Amino acid sequence: ILLFFGRIEGYDISHVQGTAMVASMVVFQGGEPAKSEYRTFRIKTVEASNDTAALRETLMRRFRHTWPKPDLLLIDGGLGQVHAAEEVRSEEHTSELQSH
Repeated sequence: ILLFFGRIEGYDISHVQGTAMVASMVVFQGGEPAKSEYRTFRIKTVEASNDTAALRETLMRRFRHTWPKPDLLLIDGGLGQVHAAEEVRSEEHTSELQSH
């Protein structure tokens, strides 16, 4: 199934009892790991253990970069994280339309 998508990005939030929060981004290109494109994001704006807010921050920061856009996002989490990802992608799409 990975071959059907050009670029896949996967995200996970990690922390130690709510502190030292980081997000990880892994990338698959053409069905193969693209390890040189893996990234970590130190969470800057979320103070408590809130994976949904941390994911939102991560995706907002990620989409500010000029990296290739993913064809598929894989989110580790529940419905709250999925909704946060959908909101960020919707906001990103809206801002792209407004800038053109």
